[in-house]
Amino acid sequence: MVSFFWYGSCQRTKLIRVRITLNALRQSACWPALDKRHLCNDSYGMSQSQLRLPGPPRTCCQFTRAVPDGDSVVRDICSVCGHIHYVNPRIVVSAICSWGGRILLCRRAIEPRRGFWTPPGGFLEAGETAEAGALREALEEAEARIAIDRLLAVYDVVHAGQVQLVYRAQLLDGLFNPGPESLETKLFGWDDIPWAELAFPTSKWALTHARLVEGETEFAPFRNPSV
Repeated sequence: MVSFFWYGSCQRTKLIRVRITLNALRQSACWPALDKRHLCNDSYGMSQSQLRLPGPPRTCCQFTRAVPDGDSVVRDICSVCGHIHYVNPRIVVSAICSWGGRILLCRRAIEPRRGFWTPPGGFLEAGETAEAGALREALEEAEARIAIDRLLAVYDVVHAGQVQLVYRAQLLDGLFNPGPESLETKLFGWDDIPWAELAFPTSKWALTHARLVEGETEFAPFRNPSV
């Protein structure tokens, strides 16, 4: 659970303090896997200092489309308070998790692409590192404890406003079960992967790139395949 405490007004954005509570993780068998190599300054996945994050939705704003001073992009600007609404890409983290030469996939229980297969992954939360987010997503979607090896790929999904970070990882104990967002979880050999039933192009890219560097210990992260 992520709890946000907001302070501010429409006229001025102030520092806010964010508290991250990971009770579900701490009570699970996966909590020891979240070691400090993957977290920021403390075992909760974030520094206890204040973070500068957007405030709550503003109620006074009357937006018009214009280019702000010193900018080059048309944005929504409030004609009452001058607030500028920025739309930035979201970060998605996932992991290609192996066990005994097979790869863990989840069959999605939610839209988009319900019923299709994908590696465990999802949106990064405020206050956690990318690696901690990948560990959390594996636990949430597949109840899997994993150890991250290294960054496998960075994909730009411009049409969806996303940057995706994909890690190579191993299951710690070979145990997994469907989480609330998964209909089914299963280990697949490379020849058994349901390629025609993968949820997204990035799922195929990541699995293909993972196989290319199987057994290798040093490699540069992959990027979007050339068209």
